[in-house]
Amino acid sequence: MMNQVKYSRGFSLVELMIALLLGLLLSVGVINLFIEQKSNFMQTEELARMQENGRFALHLLAKEASLSGFFGGQIDLLELEGKATGVVTEACAKEISTPLTFVDQANHATGLGAGNVIPCVAKVANDVSDLSDVLGIRRVSGSPTVFDGDTLGTITSNEEYLRIVDYGANVAFLQGSSAPSGGGIAPGVDWSLWEYESKTFYVNNDDQLCMEAMTDSFSTSIETCLIDGIEALQVEFGVLSAGGSTIQYKSSPTAAELAEAVSLRIYILTKTDPDGSYTDSKTYNIANLTAYTPNDSFRRRIYTTTAVLRNSVRL
Repeated sequence: MMNQVKYSRGFSLVELMIALLLGLLLSVGVINLFIEQKSNFMQTEELARMQENGRFALHLLAKEASLSGFFGGQIDLLELEGKATGVVTEACAKEISTPLTFVDQANHATGLGAGNVIPCVAKVANDVSDLSDVLGIRRVSGSPTVFDGDTLGTITSNEEYLRIVDYGANVAFLQGSSAPSGGGIAPGVDWSLWEYESKTFYVNNDDQLCMEAMTDSFSTSIETCLIDGIEALQVEFGVLSAGGSTIQYKSSPTAAELAEAVSLRIYILTKTDPDGSYTDSKTYNIANLTAYTPNDSFRRRIYTTTAVLRNSVRL
């Protein structure tokens, strides 16, 4: 019997090339799907971060503004200003009769130029964004360190405090080193001690919401940038009409109108990191800023809120 020889055939060159082409097309499809999913994930993450930043910025500014002018329950700030003595050397910090200060569009409306210092801000005007207002807040902390003579917290030697004796009969600024328990107050006299704060908020040229806060000695200030991705900060103040029946929001209030303001509206413009697949062709109109169309690759969103002011001066 003759042996039967069986021959096995492999892929022909044409079949091999077709298989390689199909594999390449499949790989390209999988890679494109992966890239698209990754891009969508990154975009979603950026939008979520932008939303979180915007909401946090609004919450922070609204809280600080609503507490401006809170000086341990003292209502008559003009009387408080006349009584207060002490070691605060920074005039801007000690000017408690104007607990809310405001500069409209630092580099434009006020005409501040290079080398000019914004009130309460050690940074020169060119370090503040063209799209930013500047908002200054003066107040004491939300809870006392000493209340009615009872120590509720730790008195820090280099912190600045506002001491109120006998419900306002005597008021003084002093450092913690001068305010030991008892503080030289006669027995039986009620006194309270509140940590004093002077802060100024603005957006810098790096798209960050920053705070300029007085140091412990209140002779200088320190800048702390709190939130990234904030492109613009605009504020409008709600001023009562002559009859007191309506509120008109003003972007550039006079000093008298600022003292009469009962609320404020805050606008925050946030932005993501650049996205090469996107072009922002929207036109933005925020408060009294000149409308502009970026035409760049950043995604943006406007957040706004309204806060009620204590307005102790008006009361």
